Amino acid sequence: MQLSKKSEQFLENLRLYLVTSGKKDKEINDIVNELEDHLREAEKRGKNVDKIIGRSPKEYMENLAGEMTTDHKMIMKILPVFLIGFCAFIALGDLIKEGIRYTWLELIGYPVTVLILLSIIIVSIKGMAANQIGEKAQLIIMSMLVLLQIGSFITLIFLKDQFGPPVFILNEVGNWIVGIIASLVLITISIWSKTWTPIFLPFAVYVPEVVLELDWIAERTGWSEVTNVFVSTGITFGLILIYILIVFRTLKQK
Repeated sequence: MQLSKKSEQFLENLRLYLVTSGKKDKEINDIVNELEDHLREAEKRGKNVDKIIGRSPKEYMENLAGEMTTDHKMIMKILPVFLIGFCAFIALGDLIKEGIRYTWLELIGYPVTVLILLSIIIVSIKGMAANQIGEKAQLIIMSMLVLLQIGSFITLIFLKDQFGPPVFILNEVGNWIVGIIASLVLITISIWSKTWTPIFLPFAVYVPEVVLELDWIAERTGWSEVTNVFVSTGITFGLILIYILIVFRTLKQK
């Protein structure tokens, strides 16, 4: 018997909530599969998901997550990998523009910003899952999160020259070495995590800007530097939003 749409949505959101809570994959799969069987049997008897869980979805998910083991080892593995991948991502972008030239604001601001943004994203996803947010509301929230990420880094870029000269500068050879290492890091993380995200993000963020600055395209458009920034940012925003929605939906159905 096919589960009702409401029950399917609840199971998808439950899985998403538990994943973003750092629970172990095996436990998540066991609990979701067991609950799916219970819901299927209950619906045969005319009961719905609300009667089965006996409380609000948010309370049920919070209580269930509290009873499960948090995979601290995996979290401690993922965090350094995430930060290293982020540094490689930033380095590639700087290499494309002007080479490695960092001020103190960038050296400190980038890691702090990404950790804050990561926390906001996790809390937002958990909130959407626990409160059974509809797809339109999810789209709006995801759009706001993407804008927040892009806006945060653009702000850092514009502020960097206000806090003194660069304190870390590499020559041409150093830039090439960093470029090769950064590329290998992102490819390795992509293979390790079994996801295209580490490769897709640099493509989505940097390629639109590079393409718009090509001479033959710049001559045809005649756009100013500011217009190019707005257009490339818009393309990046669209690509990332589409990708996040695909990943978000895949994660719920995993």
